[in-house]
Amino acid sequence: MKKVLSIVLSLVIIVLSLSCVAIAAVTMPGDVNEDGKVAATDARMILQVVAGLKDESFLKNKDNAELIVDGELKASDARMILQMVAGLENAPSVSSKADVVKLFNAETAKAAKGTYNWTRTCKFTKDINVGNTTDVLNSIIAGIDKNANLNSVIGGFLGVGNVSGTQKDAGKCAIIPMKLTEKDIKSFTRTNTQITVLLNDSANPSKGGNTAFNHISNDFITKEEVVSELDKAVGTLVSVNDLQTTYNNVRMVVDLDSKGNPAEFTITYTMYAKLNLDMTISVVGDGEVETVLKYSNFKY
Repeated sequence: MKKVLSIVLSLVIIVLSLSCVAIAAVTMPGDVNEDGKVAATDARMILQVVAGLKDESFLKNKDNAELIVDGELKASDARMILQMVAGLENAPSVSSKADVVKLFNAETAKAAKGTYNWTRTCKFTKDINVGNTTDVLNSIIAGIDKNANLNSVIGGFLGVGNVSGTQKDAGKCAIIPMKLTEKDIKSFTRTNTQITVLLNDSANPSKGGNTAFNHISNDFITKEEVVSELDKAVGTLVSVNDLQTTYNNVRMVVDLDSKGNPAEFTITYTMYAKLNLDMTISVVGDGEVETVLKYSNFKY
């Protein structure tokens, strides 16, 4: 899944770089007064609205004014215009969620067919919380591996630790052709060197599911997979009553090189898992991990 996210981001970057001139020519980000150019007067108009001296109707084109697309007009939008005027910043090539969706989906479809390097870093952000613990249960939930050399469900199976490789061994971390929608996106920001997209939280993504996380990656765990791992480890001694997961703070960042090509794609997220097991008595354990997936050295 992480791979998929990284690939998607890198693909988006490629699309952005390829379509920058065409998109900028049509939407003219920064041209607030619609006079066909980006100038200091456009920044001044934004600052007047931000300061409360004018209302938003004063802006002839609010979409062109909101260069950092986060749903709020701010002084930072005016600052970016001034940087563009001074030649320190290029006009952004994406000005709406629709642009982000189009670019990411198209570019990840290409990247998924290419080659790349990837790294996955995953660590616990909260201590494992287990009720009515036993050594066996600790081995299963926390990956302590005290007695029976058991596979960890919330620890090892969810990938706590550091791994890396190429597209050939990416597995769930591989880049997938994204199916991003505008509803999946909470907010995004972009400059000439980076695009950052924050997605809505996702609960219990599953194979064939329709959550925001499903649309960008396969790096999620399902109840069926936990059941399979427990069967391998302890057979019928333990059964899974329930698994609840949430994927929060899902962020995709694409860094561009000096030529506007994707240099690195990063996906980060926090995953909370709550596992209810039946070992004659019902035992519940939960934990939270933070994962960072990075993709680089793209070739298409």
